[in-house]
Amino acid sequence: LINHMKGDIEKIELIPCMYKESENQILDNKLLPSKKVFIVHGHDEGTRNKVELFVHQIGYEPVILCKRADMGNTIIEKIEREAKDVCFAIVIYTYCDDGRAKEENEFNHRARQNVVFEHGFMCSHLGRNRVCALLEKGVEQPGDLQGVIYKILDDGGLWQFAIAKEMQAAGLQVNMNHIS
Repeated sequence: LINHMKGDIEKIELIPCMYKESENQILDNKLLPSKKVFIVHGHDEGTRNKVELFVHQIGYEPVILCKRADMGNTIIEKIEREAKDVCFAIVIYTYCDDGRAKEENEFNHRARQNVVFEHGFMCSHLGRNRVCALLEKGVEQPGDLQGVIYKILDDGGLWQFAIAKEMQAAGLQVNMNHIS
């Protein structure tokens, strides 16, 4: 039993070295954080372009899936590949589809299904504090994401300050003076 315990004690002495390497990697990543922001969108290219421009203005690189090479990947593989080193995600809920529950008569304005899926993916991948959802007025909020606080996509551009504030709260550097 004592010999077995000595073997365990020798193994324990190796563990701090492994943690030091991990801590250094984590510190290195914090010193040089990614400048990539994943933009989730539907078919509204005008709104997507406005968000892309905003991300550029505040000094970050927008990652827009449809503008990236497929490289023979499935869609989910492409999402995983492109999201690997992003620091934040902006999810744009715009009116692109109509939908309703089968017992209802009226159709609701809805975002594309991929937007809802990718929103959930980004929350899991980055944490909810690094994902900000923009909601166009009149667009239905998805049931699985009830309780999420959405930023209203207004014509005056106040949404830009709301996103910048969320990015700052997530620990990212954003100069509000670069917002136009």
